[in-house]
Amino acid sequence: MKIACLTFTRQGQQIAARIQAGFPENADVFTTNTYKPHLPRIFKEYSGIVFIASTGIAVRLSLPFLRDKTADPAIVVVDDLGRYAISLVSGHLGGANALAQRIAEILDCQPIITTASDGRGIEAVDLFAQKHDLVIENLHDVKTITAMMVEGQPITLISEIATSINYPHLVEENSAGRIYVTSQAQIACDIPYCVLRPKNLHLGIGCRKGKTKDEILNAIEKVFEQHNLSPVSYTHLRAH
Repeated sequence: MKIACLTFTRQGQQIAARIQAGFPENADVFTTNTYKPHLPRIFKEYSGIVFIASTGIAVRLSLPFLRDKTADPAIVVVDDLGRYAISLVSGHLGGANALAQRIAEILDCQPIITTASDGRGIEAVDLFAQKHDLVIENLHDVKTITAMMVEGQPITLISEIATSINYPHLVEENSAGRIYVTSQAQIACDIPYCVLRPKNLHLGIGCRKGKTKDEILNAIEKVFEQHNLSPVSYTHLRAH
């Protein structure tokens, strides 16, 4: 993770130097005199941003650049006394929770993680998907299931691949919600569920001379439809 440290006080600069030393060749420091012209580039090019300042400053400076949780960088706030490392934005998918933990280790300070799943010691569905290289089909559905897990409701994991999720209330029957790890395009389910796509399909193509690109693509689409397969799950294309 390439990070940018934004600091606004002399004490903050000293903290930034300690963080930079903990991320050899992967951390740049911007001071109160240098950050402004670089701010758009910082939010575009850096996957982690550390504000050594108040949370208010971090919020105001970040707001114009935030889009959604699938694209926003990890944002962590460290107070300029180096007491706390606060995960502020993109705790899960962006990695701010992990970044806050690492900075806390570097500074020997208190990490502040406020995401509900982490506080309860359970594995959120988006982190589970990220860890196992699964594609989230619908982020809203994932949030719904994760919220149910936070409430301790029984959940069933149905997976085509060998995997498990850290959740103490997994059940095989009578669940309130389901997590599907599947390449099946259409799923019949009458309770809340989310779908995660594994990259477990391999596609081989053989054709006669003269076949057009459109003909080949239409044939591929037809095969996926006939077998109720999601094209999101294909991981490899091999031509013959």
